[in-house]
Amino acid sequence: MKLPKFTSIELLACFVLGILMAYFFAIPTAISLYTAVFHVIALSTIFYFYKQKRLKPFWYTVFSFLSILFINSITTRLNSERETALITLAIIHNAENYEGTQYKYGGTTKKGMDCSGLIRTIFKEENIALPRASSAMAQTGEWIAIEEVKAGDLLFFRTRSNTSRVNHVGLVTCTENDAIEFIHSTTSQGVITSKLSEKYWYFAFVQARRVL
Repeated sequence: MKLPKFTSIELLACFVLGILMAYFFAIPTAISLYTAVFHVIALSTIFYFYKQKRLKPFWYTVFSFLSILFINSITTRLNSERETALITLAIIHNAENYEGTQYKYGGTTKKGMDCSGLIRTIFKEENIALPRASSAMAQTGEWIAIEEVKAGDLLFFRTRSNTSRVNHVGLVTCTENDAIEFIHSTTSQGVITSKLSEKYWYFAFVQARRVL
């Protein structure tokens, strides 16, 4: 197969394209490096067929445009997932900083905090607003099945037998080996990490929600 010859202007255009792809996709976030490479390969392939006169100018333009849209959408999704993962880690780190803090009804500082105060505070530190009461938090985000729970999700509980209303909330910190761990502020021990498999919390569990 005879390869088409490229002019100096075409080679320069490919070089500039590579720099632009690296600047806008690879440099800002490392997770997009492979996407940037794929982006250049896709456009180069389309350009190759165009040079071989297997694509008319109209279809060359259409395929190039669709390629850019498709790969940009992938990049946007990957960047969004990466950003969410970083925020999740930051929120969990915030929560762990309060571990050992004593319980105080209505408290939101290291001098003392209740369950919803802990959750609202650690999210607020990442500029994410949540309602103050656990029952109101239980109406935010989206409901998720317990099998789909991951770090950063919220677990809601009903610890009083004389009411059907949610009155306790915790933040999932780990889901390794199917063991769900969550950090929360308890009236007896303050801010601690517990496991959902513990009998008390297992039977008090009501639902899980995702707010990130």
